[in-house]
Amino acid sequence: MNNRIKFIMVAFVAIISIASCKKEIDWDGSGPNTNPGSGNGAATSEYYITFKADGVAITEKEVSAIRNTSSSPRSLTILGTMANGTSPRLKFFSNESFIGFSPGLNTGNSDYTYPFSYVEYTNASNALYSTINDSEGIYFFYSDVSYTNGGVIKGSFSGQVKGTNGAIVRITEGKFNLKFSN
Repeated sequence: MNNRIKFIMVAFVAIISIASCKKEIDWDGSGPNTNPGSGNGAATSEYYITFKADGVAITEKEVSAIRNTSSSPRSLTILGTMANGTSPRLKFFSNESFIGFSPGLNTGNSDYTYPFSYVEYTNASNALYSTINDSEGIYFFYSDVSYTNGGVIKGSFSGQVKGTNGAIVRITEGKFNLKFSN
């Protein structure tokens, strides 16, 4: 019964998220082929994850989007690390909702969406923060999705994650442009 209630709550949040969809606006001119942190159009890697953690700008150097099409529901994992797999790290995992992974979708990730959807952030000191511990969590917005091998997923994210000790890290100005590796 408890899992049924969790599923209904996740479905309800998904429906509300869909109803409140908005188009992502590129205010600073930082598109997929520009340095998203600079706002000046300087060239950088085509695929990236960039965000601010408590106001500190982070651009992940090694990024990937992995899709699992062999299970039901299908799932999506977004991973980002600094060079050579070092911290800070970001991991986003989500099971597909009944409407699929599609452009315009907003997903919420918090303690009540776990284990169906969650975000983990590991800072430079290797301290782990997660939406598993946080009732507010992080929202992801998908502005473009091609859920195929070699397809792309683009969007934005913001919110907060919490450590087991109760410390909060605020994540702002999150943007991603990734290619599915499978």
